[in-house]
Amino acid sequence: FFAHIPKMDWPTASWSAERVRTVLRSMREGSSPGARGFPISLWKALPDSFLKRVADLFTLVEVDALWPKELLTAYVTMIPKASGGSRPQDQRPITVLDVLYR
Repeated sequence: FFAHIPKMDWPTASWSAERVRTVLRSMREGSSPGARGFPISLWKALPDSFLKRVADLFTLVEVDALWPKELLTAYVTMIPKASGGSRPQDQRPITVLDVLYR
């Protein structure tokens, strides 16, 4: 069906442990730990050897344009609006995503 469209090679960024660490530094501690329960402070404390594996995963995601479905798990929960929260209309939904997906 799409044979008439020329194939394009999209540039992909090569991720490194340092790039992952830079992104982690910019993330606010104290936010939700995500679906797996690993807080950002834990990710920030990981050694470069582990972050290199994370960098390899991100590079693969960019090359394949596909996230592992395990990282796409999200939880939807209700939190009260500023005005209270005793009635359903006083609630708003939020989606909690895994830290790696953020």
